[in-house]
Amino acid sequence: MARTIIFSSKRNEISTEDDFTKLLKIAVKDKKKYLKRGKTVKNKQELAERCRIAMNSFLLQEGYIEVDLFRCVIHVSNIIAKASNQVPESFYSVDYYIKGIKEGSLTSFCEGGDMCFLVCAFFPEYANRRCMTVRDYEHMGRQLYYKYYQDSKKLLGLCMGNNFKEMIFLAQETIKDI
Repeated sequence: MARTIIFSSKRNEISTEDDFTKLLKIAVKDKKKYLKRGKTVKNKQELAERCRIAMNSFLLQEGYIEVDLFRCVIHVSNIIAKASNQVPESFYSVDYYIKGIKEGSLTSFCEGGDMCFLVCAFFPEYANRRCMTVRDYEHMGRQLYYKYYQDSKKLLGLCMGNNFKEMIFLAQETIKDI
């Protein structure tokens, strides 16, 4: 006998066609700005903008037009800018998980995913000299983002969890041009 599963039709963030159109327009504007970029970065807001511009330009150039990738680009550019002048609270991914569970802090899961992303994208030699490998950080980062999505229902967690490896590649490729 079949069992009926009812999925909730409501989500806190729903990806709509308007959302995709808005993100695509930003990406196209960024591609035009990419050609006119300057040489120096003065502050972290400018760094975030330069990262976003470079990543959006790369996605459009390569033909990767997907709303989740554009959404992730905005988050990743903010992660990079934040890391430019702020050291992560901990480099142990499990610390963020424990903090999220004990204190009920949903942002701890996202911050843990962010830290894992930074290690995988920019400091892989750090991961490989510890008990964990880059692959372990990648897996833990995905799981932290999924946990963030599960508890907060914010679509960003699902997008970053699903596109974690792709965003690492994108950040590594575009950071050279910034």
